[in-house]
Amino acid sequence: MLVSIIIGAFGAHYFSSILSPGRMKSLQTGINYQMYMGLALLALGNLESKFSSKSYRTGFLLILIGCLLFSLSIYGLVYLGYHKISTGTSILGPTTPIGGLLMILGWLWLLINMIKRN
Repeated sequence: MLVSIIIGAFGAHYFSSILSPGRMKSLQTGINYQMYMGLALLALGNLESKFSSKSYRTGFLLILIGCLLFSLSIYGLVYLGYHKISTGTSILGPTTPIGGLLMILGWLWLLINMIKRN
């Protein structure tokens, strides 16, 4: 969440004057997802008793790793695009949807395990 706040502040005060609207929108998407997932992971801490420790850790890690892959790859793509650097985009491009898929799987994992537990 700290990183999303820092990048969001830079986005509002510095990046908005140098990035194209499309890159700014991408940056905002990364910031939003990182902040929302951070808040959700904090809230999950209060629900830990609803899960077995293994299922909780698995879901939590899937969401955490997915969020990092998703948001950090977007930040990297915005940076590389701004500097017109093509090296690394072939790795970062597919990383974004993989991160999104891991977040989806993490939430699905937790939902299924919460239903089983109740």
